[in-house]
Amino acid sequence: MVAQLACADCSRLFPTKIGLSQHRRPAHPTQHNADKLSRVKHSGARWSQQESQSLLRLANNLYPSCETQTALFARLEQYFPGRSAISIKTRLRVLNWQAQQDESSSGGPDQTIGQIAAYSSEADDYSVWFKQTVDCAVSLLESHADSSLASVDLLAFARGLQSGIMTPEQVLSLLDLHASRTFPHTWKTVSRRRRQLAHRMPVNRKQIRRANYAAIQTLYHQRRKDAASAVLDGSWKDLYKGNCGLPPDAEQYWKQVLSAPKHVDSRPSRVIVPSDWSLIEPITGEEVGRTVRSMGNSSPGLDKLTPRMLRRFNANVQRRVRMEKLLSSQCRVLRNVVNDSAFGKVVRDLSLPIRVHGSCVNTKEELVAAWGDSLHNSVDGRGLRELVASPLSNRWLVFPERVFSRIFIRGIQLRCNLLRTRVRSARHGHGGQTILCRGNCGQPESLVHILQSRWITHDARCARHNRVARELAKRLRRLGYTVFEELRAPTSTSFIKPDLIAVRERRATVIDASIVSNGRGVTVWNEKKQKYRADEFSLAIIYGQLVVMSTFRSTNR
Repeated sequence: MVAQLACADCSRLFPTKIGLSQHRRPAHPTQHNADKLSRVKHSGARWSQQESQSLLRLANNLYPSCETQTALFARLEQYFPGRSAISIKTRLRVLNWQAQQDESSSGGPDQTIGQIAAYSSEADDYSVWFKQTVDCAVSLLESHADSSLASVDLLAFARGLQSGIMTPEQVLSLLDLHASRTFPHTWKTVSRRRRQLAHRMPVNRKQIRRANYAAIQTLYHQRRKDAASAVLDGSWKDLYKGNCGLPPDAEQYWKQVLSAPKHVDSRPSRVIVPSDWSLIEPITGEEVGRTVRSMGNSSPGLDKLTPRMLRRFNANVQRRVRMEKLLSSQCRVLRNVVNDSAFGKVVRDLSLPIRVHGSCVNTKEELVAAWGDSLHNSVDGRGLRELVASPLSNRWLVFPERVFSRIFIRGIQLRCNLLRTRVRSARHGHGGQTILCRGNCGQPESLVHILQSRWITHDARCARHNRVARELAKRLRRLGYTVFEELRAPTSTSFIKPDLIAVRERRATVIDASIVSNGRGVTVWNEKKQKYRADEFSLAIIYGQLVVMSTFRSTNR
């Protein structure tokens, strides 16, 4: 036999608790809300600094007269209404309070009751503010009488509240009645959606089918359960009429809910914190700079600007740039301002030299040069110093059409030294980690070391070098050169083996391809040029070329 649960308000029987709860919510909303409100636990309020200091003083004064700490917490609970003994115990633990056995500090509660009176200061402030507000309202209503607003009734309400004849709750109910009589609700709004549907009401079967399809799609995206119900019960055929927005008995339900009596919240209100008027004072530049410095190395915000970027921002430079734009403006008003004598002081202040990255700047060209020098002197921008000296090697940056997007992005990361290495990860003071190479090379794991010296990338470096040399040899042969690859030319002590020797019209060109890191392109080129310009190496190259040519001729014979 199934157990039956009876409703306490109407004695109806239900087989489950869920059914009983679903019945009480719409049928008895007042009792249901009262039961739920009675089960709500009072949420703890935050302890203010004033309350914490008073709690410490009371605990130190009352502890000698209490046998145990439990008794102390029980006595403190009497001085802090709305606070439980457990919350007082937890707060004292947070404040690192320790029991002191000092007889001089012991005293009765009569000595500390005066300290609790500080809590009533905020209530006194509220009463003073309330009295001033009522007095101001009475004076305004007496001086400005308006028959359309029935100010005579309002003046009677205010005087009754001022004299204490009426309570604030009674005045509030009278004000609601006065507002309903003075401002009656006579405007009946018509939904714009309904007006549009009335104008676009379908007339034939094709239009009805399209309107129903659009209505069921809209209902599915808004309320899927209602859309499923409309499809299952067949009411989708009348969706185009637009009269199926509300479920049945919805109007009666909401009338009952909204007309229910008000329930006063009996929970104690939180203490209002005094207003801090310094929040609306203007923010000075010193405060901004101090705040940015105190941010440290925190994470960037939505604008992706880190505190380090904000500290690099030079406001004087931005002021000068903005003033130069104003000086070069063709606006007549701005020209009159510039020609004024009082504007000369501003121009003199802005004409002072500005310090950017350790160097004094007076013009825009010097500013660009200072920024460029700062970038070239950094670790990440050192390789960009020779960007002008070798424009062909950086042509892919200017014309990236023939480069895949992924390769283009990785190339920029490689050129700017942005790839993750141990040296780069330890740059911002993250201690406790080694910077040595993970390949047991004994060298710092930098990007240059990985690309030029690490043993695991040796085969890749050789393969890239050979591809570059073969591509150069193929291009030179197309141009009519006789190309010798890796020709061994003996010297007095050993031999040299340049990658390519291109010969045409009794003129030989030595090409030794080198894959170097950023910042060493011009240096390596000068070293190679100085090496192969030596007389001994030049004779060795000519001798090796003649030997190859004679061998080639004898083979052909």
